[in-house]
Amino acid sequence: MSSGGRADWYLSRTGPDDEPADRGPGLAAYDTPRRWRLRLTPHDDPYLLDHLVAGEPTLPGTFMLEIAAEATRRVIPGSVPTGFRDAEFTTFVRPPTARAHTEFTVHATQIVPHRVHVTLERRLLPRGDATRARHHTCFRTDVLIGTPGPPPTPHPPATDGAPVTDPYYRPDSPVLLRGVFHNTRDGRVTATHRTARWTPDLARADWLSHFTVPSLLLCATLRTAALPPGPHGEQTLYVPRHLGHIDLFTPGLGDTALTAHHGDGITLHGTADGEFRADAPDGTVLLEIRDARLAALGTV
Repeated sequence: MSSGGRADWYLSRTGPDDEPADRGPGLAAYDTPRRWRLRLTPHDDPYLLDHLVAGEPTLPGTFMLEIAAEATRRVIPGSVPTGFRDAEFTTFVRPPTARAHTEFTVHATQIVPHRVHVTLERRLLPRGDATRARHHTCFRTDVLIGTPGPPPTPHPPATDGAPVTDPYYRPDSPVLLRGVFHNTRDGRVTATHRTARWTPDLARADWLSHFTVPSLLLCATLRTAALPPGPHGEQTLYVPRHLGHIDLFTPGLGDTALTAHHGDGITLHGTADGEFRADAPDGTVLLEIRDARLAALGTV
């Protein structure tokens, strides 16, 4: 179960697959690895059809942080993530296709009292040829729990900059976002800064009420990196590869709760130095991302 009595969205489907892995000699009790089989299909997760990378349904990287939070709660019941460290996204996570059967496994180990290491691994089996199975680590991160640190000093609202549009909404985009992911407007850029307003429509996204990580808001915040146009007006599309520091200053509040609190008044900020944040209407920082490395996937 998640905090507030809500069932986890992803790991609630695992059933009896939730078992401790073998514990080696010399490991303390809190070092016992745990693992779960993750089921991911467009039937269970129809939003995947609105998040397309190269035309294929793909799990957003920031949604893997919710999976990590759920695994952490299974290891430490009642825990609420306050941040993530060294999140690495190495392989796109996509549901099984007619060409290959895919199995996903989540692994979690409490490494110190307030830190849990989580990985998401994939086993790819070409249809009709189990001898060619391939294994990949798709994602890893350390989940922080406990009392969050104080948020940074509130920022005054940004009102300057040239207006721009979000390139992820263009039909020719290599990363095409629709539906619940079409959630920003009023983009503006300066030589050093870029901003947008977060305006999600969650009327048909009841599933997001299970999330205790604001995965949708994190995704939109990172997308401010794509707002600045190049010398010929082109915009570059990015996906995350490494997020060194993610701090959540409203622990346990996912996208549904933050939208209920702030409506469409949340402002997204990004800099050319790989730092991002989302601010409440009064300037209070809700989340912050530092040490971000993004991979370019093309231009529009």
